[in-house]
Amino acid sequence: MDIIIEKFDFTHIQTMALWLCITYGIVFLAMFVDLVAGVRKAIQNGVARTSTGYKKTCAKANKYYSPMVRLTFIDLLASAFIVTPIFTMLWGAWCLWCEYVSVTEKALTKKELRDAENTMQVIIKNKGDIAQILFETIKQMNADDIEKLKGLQKSETDQE
Repeated sequence: MDIIIEKFDFTHIQTMALWLCITYGIVFLAMFVDLVAGVRKAIQNGVARTSTGYKKTCAKANKYYSPMVRLTFIDLLASAFIVTPIFTMLWGAWCLWCEYVSVTEKALTKKELRDAENTMQVIIKNKGDIAQILFETIKQMNADDIEKLKGLQKSETDQE
């Protein structure tokens, strides 16, 4: 009987380890594909490839693998009831989906977003000038409205 229990436990642990290795490997592979696709898109758009961009992949790995390790511990605790590490696998599927969306995003969309960000930075840097322009415009509009009101009052008095 002890041999059956030991064999069952060892087989169960092997199955769990296999699923975990596959899940972790797929997430790593997806991140690598995203890194390569990002570098290729940067080359196509003429964007400089800097260490900051490469560090984003490391930060992404931290964002993916930190919860994944925690979920692995939860799966190990639940392994008495569930044979497969379902929580880790679900998180891995979510990470895979995020990487798929990232890779399939059009380079033009990212370029448009980057251009919009640069435009907003210019606007924020020159916000004093823009505020002055708006103030002058509103002041001019008010002056025009006052002139129109004076014109209306004159036409009303002329009609009487």
